[in-house]
Amino acid sequence: MNALIKQLVNQKINGLNAEELIKLGNKYGVTISRKDAETVINLLHSRGRFDVFQEKERKALLKEIAQKTNADLSQSMEGLFRRLMKWMGN
Repeated sequence: MNALIKQLVNQKINGLNAEELIKLGNKYGVTISRKDAETVINLLHSRGRFDVFQEKERKALLKEIAQKTNADLSQSMEGLFRRLMKWMGN
């Protein structure tokens, strides 16, 4: 995959706010409450530069999402991340 495309995807994910995450989730059939979206965004931003294409980083974030919210949301976020990566051809 083109490094520039990966960079753009990561930049978009790292720059998301709660409202954008809710809209992105809706686009891919994932319902996220405002409170959960804010929690996910806070966890994401607390990590600094998150790389969705790095499995270890992604799994660590998903584990933290499950701990702070619930396992269902963590699984939904995993599906959302996978859809984005598949869309990018990875």
